[in-house]
Amino acid sequence: MAGFGGASHPDLLMQRANQALASGQFQRCADLTDLLLAQMPNHPAVLVLRGTASFRMERFRDAATFFEKAVKSDPRSGPPHHWLSMALLHAGDHSKAIIHAEKAVQLAPTDLVAQHHLAQCLFAGGNAAQSWSILERILPHAPQVFIVHHTAGLVLDRLGRRDEAIREFKRAQKIDPDHLANLVALREAYYANQSWSEAETLATRLIEIQPEVVDHRLAMARILIDRGVPAKAENVLAKALEMSPQSADALLLMGSISQMTGSIAQAIDWFQKSLIVQPNQGAAYLGIATSQRVQESDREWVHEMVKLAEDSRLDSTSQTQLHFALGKAFEDLSEYPSAMTHYDHGNRLARLSAGAHGQSEEEVAEKRIQTIIQTFNRELMSDAKLFGSQSEVPIFVVGMIRSGTTLVEQILSSHSQVGGAGEQIYWLNQASAFLTAHERIDTALLKPFADRYVRQLQQICPDSKRIVDKMPINYEIIGLLALALPNAKFIHIRRDPVDTCISIYATYNRARMAWIHDKSSLVHHYRLYEKVMEHWRSVLPNDRMLEVDYEALVSDPETQTRQMIQHCGLNWEAACLRPHENVRPVATPSVWQVRQPIYRTSVARRDRFAGLLGVLEELTKK
Repeated sequence: MAGFGGASHPDLLMQRANQALASGQFQRCADLTDLLLAQMPNHPAVLVLRGTASFRMERFRDAATFFEKAVKSDPRSGPPHHWLSMALLHAGDHSKAIIHAEKAVQLAPTDLVAQHHLAQCLFAGGNAAQSWSILERILPHAPQVFIVHHTAGLVLDRLGRRDEAIREFKRAQKIDPDHLANLVALREAYYANQSWSEAETLATRLIEIQPEVVDHRLAMARILIDRGVPAKAENVLAKALEMSPQSADALLLMGSISQMTGSIAQAIDWFQKSLIVQPNQGAAYLGIATSQRVQESDREWVHEMVKLAEDSRLDSTSQTQLHFALGKAFEDLSEYPSAMTHYDHGNRLARLSAGAHGQSEEEVAEKRIQTIIQTFNRELMSDAKLFGSQSEVPIFVVGMIRSGTTLVEQILSSHSQVGGAGEQIYWLNQASAFLTAHERIDTALLKPFADRYVRQLQQICPDSKRIVDKMPINYEIIGLLALALPNAKFIHIRRDPVDTCISIYATYNRARMAWIHDKSSLVHHYRLYEKVMEHWRSVLPNDRMLEVDYEALVSDPETQTRQMIQHCGLNWEAACLRPHENVRPVATPSVWQVRQPIYRTSVARRDRFAGLLGVLEELTKK
């Protein structure tokens, strides 16, 4: 007892243990409470204090052991359940953490801290919707509590309600302007929302706060890559590699830049360097697989991927990427059953990651399309010329995902007067602002929103007379776009339904859309796409939208390209027949394909997978 001044009285030991905890002397607190537990092994307060000391030292399993004893000693007290839940959450045992968090709330139903912690546990356990139902009740009672707003932002972001997530992160930022985790979360939300300038501003600030942290520079590079300025991203990555030459992520991003700019051999070299540094990853393998056609001479490399994909220690994202890479490899090798097996596995993992909601997801999509059709009726669309901006700048290329929109953009942007802006989510983000509860359009908003959009396009392509926005799923909101920009042109690229869905299913996609990873959901969404496109044909003037069949485009490029150029009100330029020579960066999954001369090998892809498509075969029926 000499190390503790000879004191052995429980009250004095308890006092000194609490003082040690308060002053950050966690090990001393643990030693003092161990002395107490020798005298009173089942005392709830001592057990909680001992567990707290371990918790503060990040010994979470050890902490949970003491909190469990406290719960057994006093099961009707809320704090032991709360602390046990916290320890279990940090230890990664989400299901047990939820059980004890719920118990803590039952025992103290007005305790906002306990409720917030339950919301955190539910979120960590994958139940963002239930987490939000709790946070929604808490927020009005905690207007100045940083952690509540921060957690709300994380949960809303997971639910795909990104504008609301940004609002909560910004509220948290007002309370604690320099909280690093919140700044990072806000940067990522802006990035996902394609709010490039805001994301770049926050990335710059984080680099200024922590110039030694390479991850902040990698985040900046990703922003610049997706913003379409790969040269600036390359400069940022050069600095990152100077700081950390063995950064697998920096090497990987260098490969992505080379892919975007058409330097395919260089891209493969960067990806291989990334694999040397970090062999147990999927992204670099996927990058290599999508940068070339896999051949018989690559069998050993394919075997390496198979072996790695079977490693249960690999994280879910890498496993997903490897299965999509293997699907591509086996398809190139004409081993279609093996290819489909890997596509199926990759999609199952991706669907879990995206947070699929089953039947409700399809019902939400159906309701959305029905609302759009009812709102943008013939009467409203007949007045299209009365509203919006008179700009002729935008050309909207729409269609189902993987239908050929990237090829069309490359063809059009090969024209000297046309720029390519890639996939802009501006209108998809803004669409809800125009719909009132009575499914009527607030036409007064159309012009200011359209003017801001045109300025955004012109910042991307300042020297172009016309600018292509090739966000495929803008097909859902063609009516809104036609009202907001009555002089804009639309090109709808359509492709064989089964080929389209195979291409979607076989492509790794970072977007968190669960429906693209399930064959039945793909069929359902394709039917909705057909339904809404039929509606636009019935309500739009004939000269607003040109429809181009992918199969006709690749079999007779000149005829179809001349029609598209004429539809856009441009003079003919032969460069439009050589889209593979277009040097503009491409940041979609089609990065390799668009660098090849127009080819027909993607036509009738479904024939190769005969008998392996399941419900996708239904799309052949009319």
